[in-house]
Amino acid sequence: MARVVSVFADTNYFMHHNDPDACDWLGLFGQDVEEVRIIVGRQVQQELEKHKYEMRGRRQKRARKYARLLADIAMSDQPVVVRDARPRVLLNYVLRPVDFEPPAGLKEQWADDQLVADVLAFNAEHPAAGATLLTNDPGLMARGKGFGVRVQDLPDHWELPPESDESQREIQRLRAELAEQRRRGPSLDMVLNWRDEPVAAAITETWWMPSLTAAQRAALLESVTSRFPMKSNLKEVPATPPASGGSWAAPSDEAIGTYTTQYRGWRADLEAFVDKALGAGPDRIVCLELDLDLTNTGVEPADDLRIVFELTGPFQFRRRPAKDDGKPIALPGPDTPPRELSRAPVPPSPPQPTVVLPPTPAKTVRRAPGTLDHLQLGRMTDAVLRPLQGMNSPTNTARMLASQFEHMTAVERLHAKRYGTAADLVRATNVRMMDPIIPPSMLRPMRINRDPEDFHWVTDYDDRNDTARWEFECDRFVHHGRPESFDLLIYAKVSSTEDLVGELAVTVTARNQRETLRRRFPIRIKVIERDPVAHVRAALP
Repeated sequence: MARVVSVFADTNYFMHHNDPDACDWLGLFGQDVEEVRIIVGRQVQQELEKHKYEMRGRRQKRARKYARLLADIAMSDQPVVVRDARPRVLLNYVLRPVDFEPPAGLKEQWADDQLVADVLAFNAEHPAAGATLLTNDPGLMARGKGFGVRVQDLPDHWELPPESDESQREIQRLRAELAEQRRRGPSLDMVLNWRDEPVAAAITETWWMPSLTAAQRAALLESVTSRFPMKSNLKEVPATPPASGGSWAAPSDEAIGTYTTQYRGWRADLEAFVDKALGAGPDRIVCLELDLDLTNTGVEPADDLRIVFELTGPFQFRRRPAKDDGKPIALPGPDTPPRELSRAPVPPSPPQPTVVLPPTPAKTVRRAPGTLDHLQLGRMTDAVLRPLQGMNSPTNTARMLASQFEHMTAVERLHAKRYGTAADLVRATNVRMMDPIIPPSMLRPMRINRDPEDFHWVTDYDDRNDTARWEFECDRFVHHGRPESFDLLIYAKVSSTEDLVGELAVTVTARNQRETLRRRFPIRIKVIERDPVAHVRAALP
């Protein structure tokens, strides 16, 4: 059968515990409870009224809340429903009957005794209700039981968490104010991209190739010369006669001397090729092509923004070189392979024995006047081709052609148009005079009339290459616009197998930005040694 429970709650319940609609009444009084009637007497009402003015913070707010409810109940003379079901909870304000005489043991000046008297007066007027005193005050519990009042202890989990003190409330207020300021100002963020992917660090590998040692150089030259030795005994001819008839004729002393000279020149060219195969020195440049995107997702533009890029370790900034015929110039990245070497010079071919045919009878040939017979034509051809005999070496052929070309050029100069006209003199004078007159600083864009929403260099024009610091500024970096992308070309010299370690530090400040935005991106390049002998051997004959 459903039950109705009447309870008198003390002032402590209303000040420090959950509201009546949030309490577990079924767990406290049983699952068969259908309705809970919370009754407030004159003593509790007076204490709540007093707390409206004497308390602060949460206690004052709760005292005012329940005092207002009790005033409404007194005016309407009807209880207030604070929960509709499971169980239904009502709050009522009931005064002690005028003719009620409290027991002689209850003292009028004690608040606890007056609350017990309110419960006794209600039970005397409504004996079937059997109101319970709801409290966790040990003194009040003892006084109630001493006068035959049923007492129920307040569960601990009904109690509200401790209220923040004044300092904690001030901290919360300041945090709320800071959050509001952040919401109202710019919200800056940055992303570092490498190879079209966002990264938190630039970590990669590269190679380094040392110079050839003296022993390696000697071994390479020996391996080539042993396969292509200088031929000797060039005067020997085959013992078998030529199949076409005639006899063998050994190379002339002049042809053998030419071959000897060419072979020694080839040896010198081969040594020079090996010495220059790895370039001027073992150092190389490795470049990292990064870009950083800066965004503003706040509700206001960032005013007087300044962004600073700083490098540590062996790394430095460099401006991207201008395009060559509209095409971007390929830069030496970490994975760029070693430069492919040109082919080394090939050794000259030795002179070979020639076939001497027996003389044939002369034939009378009639020819037109002024024409050449085959003997005359042969002698002229031999005169032209004789300097080229034995020049199998491309180096010697190139030298001869260069000499002929210089001779032809000298002849052309004699017949060419003479330079040095007045117009030429004016043009040359203008070029020489304008160079010192217009320094680079005069060609830089002036600060006036520049776009306030664009980023502009702060770093001087002459200090933008081979430096570890770049700086830019923007008068008004708009919010919710396109990201501002900074092209960062970072390079370092590789001169040993020691790893290249450093970092990229980015700092962003703005006049209306609460906190400075800082990011650090580590940079690490592992260096692996490559074999110079195999690299050079691939280009040798």
